[in-house]
Amino acid sequence: MVRLFLISLLVILSACQRPPMVLPTMFASGQVAPLADTPDPWRTSERTIFYATDRQFEKNQGPMGTYGTRRNDALALGQLSIGIGKPDAWQRFNAATQAEPTGQRPDPTITAIHRLGSMQWTPAGITPHVTDEPSEQPFIEQLDAALQQSSGKTITVYLHGFKNSFEEAALTTAELSFYSGGLGPYILYSWPSLDSLFEYSHDRDSVRYTTAHARRFVEMLAEEIGAGHLSATKINFVAHSSGAEVVGSVLRELGLMSHDQTPQQRKAQWKVGDVILIAPDISTDVARERILKEDLRGMYEKIVVYSSNGDTALRWASRVLYRTPRIGSIHEEDLTEADRRWLGQAENVTLISVDAQHNGDPVRHSHHRFSGAALSDILLCLRSDLPPAQRGLTRQEGEIIWHFAEDYEARVTEAAIKAYGKPSEASK
Repeated sequence: MVRLFLISLLVILSACQRPPMVLPTMFASGQVAPLADTPDPWRTSERTIFYATDRQFEKNQGPMGTYGTRRNDALALGQLSIGIGKPDAWQRFNAATQAEPTGQRPDPTITAIHRLGSMQWTPAGITPHVTDEPSEQPFIEQLDAALQQSSGKTITVYLHGFKNSFEEAALTTAELSFYSGGLGPYILYSWPSLDSLFEYSHDRDSVRYTTAHARRFVEMLAEEIGAGHLSATKINFVAHSSGAEVVGSVLRELGLMSHDQTPQQRKAQWKVGDVILIAPDISTDVARERILKEDLRGMYEKIVVYSSNGDTALRWASRVLYRTPRIGSIHEEDLTEADRRWLGQAENVTLISVDAQHNGDPVRHSHHRFSGAALSDILLCLRSDLPPAQRGLTRQEGEIIWHFAEDYEARVTEAAIKAYGKPSEASK
């Protein structure tokens, strides 16, 4: 049993490390201009992303300091400057997505950390022990400035999985931001992973620890949008592995707080848009309770789950750590008849198998990094309201789970032209 436990942890480790991100499949044909709406100030070799983290800041770690592995009872807020190379790096990256789809991708590094404030919560009657007065205002002002420049006016929050350092998660967030064009600013929500092979149980505790902070952070964003201080139309979530449990818990808590509201009132209050769950490390039983049985009407526009029956990390976790299936490795046989009836009628909940379109991920867990098809579909989901069939996905009659077809590249090219509005100049 001990040997199996160590093997399972080793598998999860290899799954959650930061590999190179592939180019989205929809870039390959050169017939769309996915970065055409990138604002002029963002067409540089440096990009700004935002962050919120309940990690402790370690000022003596590296030349800039960093957010480490220890837990913090305050939520730090700030910006990161992310560079991708020489001054012409963005132009070369843009060319690689259109006329010269050679596989080139941004190779980001953190060039600066800008600490903008914090959120602090203290029980009534207790004086907080902080050196600086907590304030979200500078963060909100900078975030709104980025929203004013964007074309999509959406906020996208990325949450990482097990054994991710702050730096690894920040670079993944930056890559998603580059590939998203002018959709809107990205925020990394980084919870205090211990970044150790043998500390999976600690990280699971950190997921529970961070949930209240994450929920209050989303509350704050929604309130600022409602008050007109943030010019966003909605808040999207992209969560990988254990990060998906944070998002699920946040939605549940917000739903309980607004249990007496209509779906329309909930939507207006919380501003939640798309919820993208990549290889979610959530029990199928828990997912069934939270997504199918809880009353979450109006809490999101759509939920999209990317799974793989060959996800070795989650399969080992299911057999050794939990002895229950995980939704990130779900397949048709795991669905009950009740699941099929509900999912068959729930147009805003989609399950997608990534098995047919993987580009070398040995454990089939990091779909957003290894699968150009999954990455394309994620970007299309965030940008458009196209249903699965119009995004190039297919499924057999009687099935619930969608798949990537053999001719997916041709299908997604057509979908991308619809979503992005026009073909690229290179295709004319």
